[in-house]
Parts: sequence; structure tokens; C-alpha cells
Amino acid sequence: MKSSKALIRVIALFLYGIITVAACAAVWKSGASATLSVIAGLFLAANGYVIYRKAIALSEEIKRDGGLKG
Repeated sequence: MKSSKALIRVIALFLYGIITVAACAAVWKSGASATLSVIAGLFLAANGYVIYRKAIALSEEIKRDGGLKG
């Protein structure tokens, strides 16, 4: 059960990252104004930080629980 929860969290973080990159790429590809491009860059950096922190927390939780044993 614990391993399936961890797997779902990892997949969710991966999808969150893909959506973030796709949204930023769409803004940059559209030739939007410089302001929107900067906001997209900040959006990318902020979400990258959130993903990093959640991944660290998930890693610590897995270590604390003794691995991915079901």
C-alpha cells in the first residue's frame, strides 16, 4: 500500500512538471510580450522549486518508513 501511494505521488510530480514545462513553452512559442515571458520563467522556477521540495519530502518519508515495502 505504501509503495503504491509513493508511486502515485511520483507520477503526480512528474505530470506536474510536464504541465509546467508545456505551459511555459506555449507562452514562449506564442511570441508573447516580454512581461509574459518573464512571468512564465518565474512560474517555471517556482514550480521547479515546489517539485524539488516535494521530491525531497517524499524521499525522506520513504527512508523513514523503511523503503517501498508493501
